[in-house]
Amino acid sequence: MECPVCGQTNIDDASTCLSCGTPLSPHVGGTSIDTEHAEEKGRMVIAGNIDFPVPPSKKPASSKADKPLSSRLPKPSLPGRNADESSEDKSPFDVEDTTTVRQPAPLDLPPQVTETGRPAHLIYAGFWYRFLAWFIDTIILSTASSVVMLVFMAISFGALFHGAPSDSKDVSPETALLFVGMYGVMYLVIIVASLLYFSLCESSRWQATIGKLALGLKVTDTNGQRLSFLRAMGRWFAHIVSNVTLLVGYVVNVFTARQQTLHDMLAGTLVVYKEVTPRDLELNPSVPAKGAQKITAIAAWTLYTL
Repeated sequence: MECPVCGQTNIDDASTCLSCGTPLSPHVGGTSIDTEHAEEKGRMVIAGNIDFPVPPSKKPASSKADKPLSSRLPKPSLPGRNADESSEDKSPFDVEDTTTVRQPAPLDLPPQVTETGRPAHLIYAGFWYRFLAWFIDTIILSTASSVVMLVFMAISFGALFHGAPSDSKDVSPETALLFVGMYGVMYLVIIVASLLYFSLCESSRWQATIGKLALGLKVTDTNGQRLSFLRAMGRWFAHIVSNVTLLVGYVVNVFTARQQTLHDMLAGTLVVYKEVTPRDLELNPSVPAKGAQKITAIAAWTLYTL
């Protein structure tokens, strides 16, 4: 830096001349800074009358304290915001939540499927399933009856020929009456055994005879509840009506809404599958037999009656 008075060359950042002590104006690469009004203008003066802003040395005074960063960030609008919230508390960047919560659609069940997920055709027992259950029960009862008959026959024949002469061919009236009485008692025992078998089994916790249990069936009332012993006994007696109508009482099973036989309708009972609940029965008050089942049942009844 050259002194304008004595021409002494000084260092660039010297404030006074080393030779004469004259104050030197600061220069930076041919650029002069207007230090006199820098505080007021806050701008840098450059040769050629082009000025640029100079950052202020101090922060301008503010009437309000600086807010924290969290208060200056945009606040998202929440779904649970109160309706009476004033507009002053809301940020202009708030976004209203216009999305709605999608409610789950009701369960669309396929046709012929219950609310419990069980197909309707597996609620009421069909004609042939009931026939197979009856056939199994008949074998069991016939076997038990045969044993009872053998025992009674042995007793009756022993009483008939006991004490009679070996060459005698005549039987006394008393002996004949005893023989007939023994057979009457035998058949009575067989009937009572059949009554107790069906009544006790169908009113038990199984709700089924051995034949029905083997095929996964059970007997209930029209509401799906367990039978009492008296109702189960009444159902057994109602079988007599189905038998005396040339078995038509059994075939009507394929034409009724809940696949009931005649004795079922008289006793107010149903034969359903084991896993069926009262709710299943409530949702399916009418599930008639299919066409193929009707045709085969009628054909079987026709062959039996010919």
